[in-house]
Amino acid sequence: EERRAARKAFLSLWDNGDGTHEIRGKVSTLHRSMLERYLAAELNLDLPDPIDRDGRTKDELRGVAFGRFLERINTRALPQLGGVNAIVVVTMSLDTLLGGIKPGMLDTGQPISAREARRLACAAGVIPAVLDGDGAVLDLGPHVRFHTKKQRLAMNVQQQGRCAVEGCDRPAWMCDAAHLTAYAKGGHTSVKDGALTCPCHHAMADSPNYTIQRLGPGRIRLIRRQ
Repeated sequence: EERRAARKAFLSLWDNGDGTHEIRGKVSTLHRSMLERYLAAELNLDLPDPIDRDGRTKDELRGVAFGRFLERINTRALPQLGGVNAIVVVTMSLDTLLGGIKPGMLDTGQPISAREARRLACAAGVIPAVLDGDGAVLDLGPHVRFHTKKQRLAMNVQQQGRCAVEGCDRPAWMCDAAHLTAYAKGGHTSVKDGALTCPCHHAMADSPNYTIQRLGPGRIRLIRRQ
């Protein structure tokens, strides 16, 4: 049965043309169990869900968890592809990185919003390539911009296990490590200049429409610009 299951395994992807892609496949019992465990670890799906406020189903939450799982994969542990690690490159202008609205571009040729490009510039396994007006590469972001496990743990303790944004109680284990002073503007990858913020508030913090007010260790407020 296991040998037959291995021969039947497949995975197909196709573009819906609306920013979403369909995934259909068949895997063995072992790989299904592994995938379920990985996704449960991302969003703690085995517990009554304390973080979803939008009425999403468990399958919809699995979709969110699958995306987060892909963003967290350690690309250095994967076989190389074309002589380099299997890393997605996001190309953007310097203006976009600093808060502009011009879309970023994946190295697959597909566009993504400026906000998503800035968020991905903070994600492991994604390299931001910043171009000048003539298309010359100004910077190919280094991995040292990412907070270490010990720094994340320290911020978790400092924030009492929740998102750093005032009034948000989303758990720190599902948060992104953000720079309070943008990395592109000289921000340091440190506990003092960092905070664990949920994906929604991370996008707001990176947006030029908001400013960050520091309320104390492990606590910040996002203020919308007038």
